[in-house]
Amino acid sequence: MKLKILSVGTVTRDVFLKSRLFRVVKDEKHLSGPDFPTHEATCFAMGSKMEVEEPVVAVGGGAANAAVTFSRAELSSFVLAAAGDDEAGFSVLKDLKKEKVAPRILKRPGHTGFGVVLLSSGGERTILHHRGASNSLKASDVGPSFPYQALYLAPGNLPWAVSERIIARAVKAGAFVAINPSKAYLSDPSRLRHILSNAHVVVMNREEAASFTGLPYEYEDHIFRALDASISGIAVMTEGVKGAMVSDGKNILRAGIFPTVVVDSTGAGDAFGSAFVCSLLLNGIRPSKGEKLKVPLENLKEAMRFGAANSSAVVSKIGAHAGSLHLKDYSSKKYSHFNVREV
Repeated sequence: MKLKILSVGTVTRDVFLKSRLFRVVKDEKHLSGPDFPTHEATCFAMGSKMEVEEPVVAVGGGAANAAVTFSRAELSSFVLAAAGDDEAGFSVLKDLKKEKVAPRILKRPGHTGFGVVLLSSGGERTILHHRGASNSLKASDVGPSFPYQALYLAPGNLPWAVSERIIARAVKAGAFVAINPSKAYLSDPSRLRHILSNAHVVVMNREEAASFTGLPYEYEDHIFRALDASISGIAVMTEGVKGAMVSDGKNILRAGIFPTVVVDSTGAGDAFGSAFVCSLLLNGIRPSKGEKLKVPLENLKEAMRFGAANSSAVVSKIGAHAGSLHLKDYSSKKYSHFNVREV
């Protein structure tokens, strides 16, 4: 019987716009502070009318992206999220069913969450995001039991009560818990630390980790070590097309992604984190009640290979999960040679 995993969070419908006139500029003097952690911005002429390539419309959102990763890897994938009672919500539902994800999409009045993704010629992206109905899940929408073996929580702007209840249900059931906290949750570090204490795997991108630890974005190594020290589970810090760092509290590992032509960096972190978790589950890694998750070093490295392969595939296509790998793809020669460094 396939392992059942539930992804909880947001689902959206996104439109991707690409133009050679979208430029990435870097200015350490004027582009600074928490709104510009990398000192970079997307720039285009004010008041102008610009040509864009043919728009691409695709389903996205952290929960949808993860659920597709799990389904294509032949896990029994479920998703819990909210969408508007509109055409976009129907499109989300249709896409997930096509991907063999069992969706529990709760229809709410209003619009389905959407994003406008501006892509530069180098694949860098800026996302204009409207959460819409995706924030409208309620604690009462979470059932009294948790009939799954694993949980992947990518909460977006979900109410804290929803996340806290679903985690409590999963922990009580002895399930594997992975959490990819959002920027919104970073605004309450003490409450976030409490829910992260129940996670076997915590995934953050470098910008989120810098915010969580209170350290400058430039101090990569310090950020990761502070993140690692703050959580009891496995820490994963993604850096888009640059790869990721991983620690189990004893070993710190670093790896890039496989060579690829970057078309769209949207979803690179989601792709790495969900495939990382997927590999652990496929290799039989399960929690023991009351004990820290035990993962052999070789399984950690294999999980990083899965993450890197999926991330490389995703950024090679437009759309946050269009390029997600199927299980057989991870065994291909293209992804067989992978270097993981022990730091």
